[in-house]
Amino acid sequence: MSALPALAKLVGASDVDVPLRHDPRCIFFLYSGYASSSLSDRYAYTGEVAVATSSMHYQAAEGDCGPTVSVVGTIRNDSDIPWQSIYVEVQYFDSDGALIDADGAQQYGLVIAPGEVSAFRVRSGAARSEHEYATHQALVRSANDARPLF
Repeated sequence: MSALPALAKLVGASDVDVPLRHDPRCIFFLYSGYASSSLSDRYAYTGEVAVATSSMHYQAAEGDCGPTVSVVGTIRNDSDIPWQSIYVEVQYFDSDGALIDADGAQQYGLVIAPGEVSAFRVRSGAARSEHEYATHQALVRSANDARPLF
């Protein structure tokens, strides 16, 4: 007896055709279904993986390079699971509170264990002059569950 029906039940697959149960490609479809169903679960953790601290730095143009603006800070994981591939978005505001620039960066290779804090940096070319960058806000926009699937 094939283990695929049990795997289908484990990942919540439904209406799996009998011929597919004997097709090795079925693992791909079941695996894909598991991965996509786990994506909706991460919304239950909104706010538990968040930017804890951040500071903004403006670097004037040097040589052939234009000015850059960067935000350095820490991300805190208050959830009970590890997270990886964290995407941090930074919004920049002028002194009137108007949004003047934004950028984001995937924090590749970063895995934050439950209860841990880790550093991040988002750096990009500045679209405005230094005096226009009054404040910023850094936000975790997405993260992937780092637990093994099987």
